[in-house]
Amino acid sequence: MSNIIINGYVDLSFEPVKEVFDNNFKQFDELGSAFSVKHNGQTVVDLKAGPIAIESEVNWSDQTLVNVWSSTKGIVAICYCILVSRGLISYKDKVCKYWPEFGVNNKSDITIADLLSHKAGLAALHEGATIHDLLSIKAVDELANATPLWSPSKTSGYHILTYGTLVTELFRRIEGRSLKKFIEQEFYKNRGWDIHIGLPSERAIDAAEISVSHTLDLSIRNNASELQHRVFTSPTLNPLDANLQEWKSADLPSANGFSNAKAIADIYAALINSSDTLVSKEALSQAIEAQFEGNDIIMASFSRWACGFVLNTDGVFGPNPNSFGHSGLGGSLGFADPDNQIAISYTPNRMGYKPRSDPRAIALIDMAYSCLAK
Repeated sequence: MSNIIINGYVDLSFEPVKEVFDNNFKQFDELGSAFSVKHNGQTVVDLKAGPIAIESEVNWSDQTLVNVWSSTKGIVAICYCILVSRGLISYKDKVCKYWPEFGVNNKSDITIADLLSHKAGLAALHEGATIHDLLSIKAVDELANATPLWSPSKTSGYHILTYGTLVTELFRRIEGRSLKKFIEQEFYKNRGWDIHIGLPSERAIDAAEISVSHTLDLSIRNNASELQHRVFTSPTLNPLDANLQEWKSADLPSANGFSNAKAIADIYAALINSSDTLVSKEALSQAIEAQFEGNDIIMASFSRWACGFVLNTDGVFGPNPNSFGHSGLGGSLGFADPDNQIAISYTPNRMGYKPRSDPRAIALIDMAYSCLAK
């Protein structure tokens, strides 16, 4: 795509990031996207460009929201860290302490930390389940009564979609509000962070439409084991589901967060800012402590999980191994680097390339760190 008009702000010391952002549209078939960097609590990059949909003449703006897929899970982790900080829970608490019905069929010893680090073994609904089944209220009871697909607490397997049903039900039973309501009040209304679980009806005009690039890599679904097949198909995730009204109105914080790069970077920056009251230092320390390191039996790749955060293993979150955050299908991501006091987010509306290590995001992150080092 040529003749892209880039809007936003970039600090002079980060000017080369703008060149990389522009190049993404030329080299990587970018449609529309936003990229934001905060350093020492200050915004140093906040760029957006491109149309909000393939046939649209409306370009990305400060108000644009896009489905950020599993990047939403990082926000979930922050919400649970807030509960720990407020003294409402311990990560070591058993889930059934707050959700008694959950403690059946070999699930009574599953802790909140286990659930957040994908060790519960509840990564699928019944065989043949659809997205409609997942978004139904019946999904809560089904998962509460389910027998884990593997021995819980021993190993980790990515809960692609069921994670959302599990974490929001548990959160509601602890705090009184669903994650959708909590984020709307505590993040959007109280802090001005433009992030939502689902898309508020009054913000429909601001929504960027998801499109799928022919380069989207879902090859992991090929030659899947019986367990992987069950997880990938019960239910099956179609990337274009994000454009459906049923998806937009759901409370599924595993995958249907609507936000933008500026808001997500702001949230991660507040998380690691010692002068911010979002969470306590002790709670954050517990939240980013490794809960699992090894082969993820669903994604068939090495993973390092904290309490809902992905710990940096492959450089996706920059060069610092202490960085943490979460990425999403199709390229979106958000993370924090506490040692360098930097928070970064990238949000596109054309899904492409790999579920992790999207070259568009990697190019931007690499240049941001290069500027930081000068």
